[in-house]
Amino acid sequence: MGLDIIWPIFLSTNARWLIEFIIVAWNPYYLVVQSFFRLCFLEIFDGSAYGIENIPKAGAFLAAANHVSFLDPPFVSAIIKRSDIFYFTRKTLIASGLLGFILKRINTIPADRDRGSDITAIKKVFNLLKNGHGVVIFPEGSRSNDGEIHKAKPGIGLIACRSSVPVVPIRLFGTYEIWGRQSKWPDITTKAKVVVGAPISSNVYDPGPGHEDRYQYATDRIMESIKALKKPE
Repeated sequence: MGLDIIWPIFLSTNARWLIEFIIVAWNPYYLVVQSFFRLCFLEIFDGSAYGIENIPKAGAFLAAANHVSFLDPPFVSAIIKRSDIFYFTRKTLIASGLLGFILKRINTIPADRDRGSDITAIKKVFNLLKNGHGVVIFPEGSRSNDGEIHKAKPGIGLIACRSSVPVVPIRLFGTYEIWGRQSKWPDITTKAKVVVGAPISSNVYDPGPGHEDRYQYATDRIMESIKALKKPE
């Protein structure tokens, strides 16, 4: 799981894994920040969540969501009750003052977006999934300029196909209008809605190693499942 701990030599691999799992699962920093996000989602933005029963209560999974606002990661965090959930964040944010101090402590996976493919970050994701945790990914990479869902790069397809974990599609509605890329300040008069779809198994999104464009195919199937989620009335 990438924790910088010097382990006593007498501890077995299973014992070390259990201790790391407890540290991650009961991360107090994450729980405090998650509670704050949940309060904002429910009380300030009058948020509503649909289909949260589709989020696995235990075990490894990927959550794939559209990305149209600054608020997308906090609102996804607000609706997932598990605390062993991890999120990608830009390395440049980790290096900045108070925000960096907080991000280092709340289950983030620093990634270098300028390199296109950050091998260290991807390896950490595989390690987290192997140990039964959840990882949230925004396949489009950056926030949409127009609030629409756009074609995603094959990164999530690669991770999904190689890990064979279920992928949970999530679609956020209203967050672009609240605080989109072009907005300086949030509009608290708009309601946020988050819709969670049924998990997609690997036999649905993965065409197999023989497919010439396996990872992009898987990514496209995942993005289609996000697009298929409709805004509740």
